[in-house]
Amino acid sequence: MGKRLSIKRVGTLLPAFCLGLLVVLVSIILWLCTAGLPQFVVDKVEASALNSGVPIDIRKIRLRFTHGLGLVADNVAIYTENTEGKPVATIEELGASVEFLPLLFGEVKLKHAELKIGKITLPVSDVTEAQNLEASDINVSATIKDNVVQLTESALNLQGIPIQLHGVFDISELMEGDVAEEEHQKLVLPALIKTGQSIIDRVYHQIEEQHWVQGEFPELTLSLAVTDEVKLRVNARAPKYDIAQFSFRNALLNLEYENDCLLIHSLEFE
Repeated sequence: MGKRLSIKRVGTLLPAFCLGLLVVLVSIILWLCTAGLPQFVVDKVEASALNSGVPIDIRKIRLRFTHGLGLVADNVAIYTENTEGKPVATIEELGASVEFLPLLFGEVKLKHAELKIGKITLPVSDVTEAQNLEASDINVSATIKDNVVQLTESALNLQGIPIQLHGVFDISELMEGDVAEEEHQKLVLPALIKTGQSIIDRVYHQIEEQHWVQGEFPELTLSLAVTDEVKLRVNARAPKYDIAQFSFRNALLNLEYENDCLLIHSLEFE
């Protein structure tokens, strides 16, 4: 009789125990999705980035399940040298999702990456006063499969110029062997800025010389594929553009670059 009572009591308590455990697990997950992961995890990510040559500051990191199992870093600030000065880039949300099955076997495979409301401020070197080339309202959504990154629904605003982005990039060589190490050194922010400084200066001056007002800024749509070959397609609309040699109004341009060949499909202007 005593044994039957014990078994009956265990059978009654087991569902309640499982329900309680489920409530605790759900509560922990909700907490990690809102309040974020423990601070020591954030500190470890910041230290790892610093060791890679990119000082960053992160307010919090939380779980996300929008595109599968993933993490989101909120209010990320990226610096060139240390976190004491002004950040070269800020990101409101930076998220990444991974494939679940490979994770069970200890392999991390990115599935989706997303950047929301980012801003990049690049210094202009050939001016007397401190000036910057600014890219704001950066929103990037990318899917990753077999070392191929595909950009979807991506856009930014470059010094007032709205730009839509589409692209496919094969990053196999960046992920393997000696090439990966060489490319990693090139991708450190100070090296990137130094390499592209002349382009930064030229773009800044060309935009500033136009003195565009609202309604006069051009609009660009860029489609870029970097696989075995580089392919670029540009659709542009420019209500107003002036240089020393000529000026035009209401210009429409559609061009394509492939195999070192530039092909202009259409060009219209007044």
